[in-house]
Amino acid sequence: MWINNHGNGNVIAHTIRESTINVRPADPLQELDIERRWTLIVPIRPSTLGIIGMLSFIMTGIGTVASCYSVLFGTVPNEWLRWLALFAARLGFGTIVLLVASAVVAALGWQLARRRFAQLGSIAFEISGEGNVAMSALSAPCPRCAGRLRLSSGGEHDPHVYFTCSRNPGHCWPFDYTTL
Repeated sequence: MWINNHGNGNVIAHTIRESTINVRPADPLQELDIERRWTLIVPIRPSTLGIIGMLSFIMTGIGTVASCYSVLFGTVPNEWLRWLALFAARLGFGTIVLLVASAVVAALGWQLARRRFAQLGSIAFEISGEGNVAMSALSAPCPRCAGRLRLSSGGEHDPHVYFTCSRNPGHCWPFDYTTL
């Protein structure tokens, strides 16, 4: 399959059998009927969320290092480190999960504090009117087909957020979180 873009907005996709499919890009100015499927407001400020995530990451990291130190050298020189090592040893593989979760929470809190919007998968995180963290699932009916539009990120090198159709990923609209 190869694709030709003729510069006039139409993209023609050729297949092995030479059948032609005309694909017109979605109109980015078309209004979407965005609906919230559910919303959960957490009574915590975004900066507090970032601080809690970072402190949890640091404490779990120190506990993991102290646990490894106690395995290698037989003891931990400080009582405080001994408790952290015991905590990390009891969690086992859970320390890695806790480290990753703490890093995600810290990054989410700081992104919310900076941009007032963050996206993790298809879940939107935003700041409520009272300044608390609100999680919600946003969707919209696709104006071009019978599919549902879901939040998706632009990719590694594209910081924008889009609504992408569940039936046809070619149906894609940019999402402006400032309009919520």
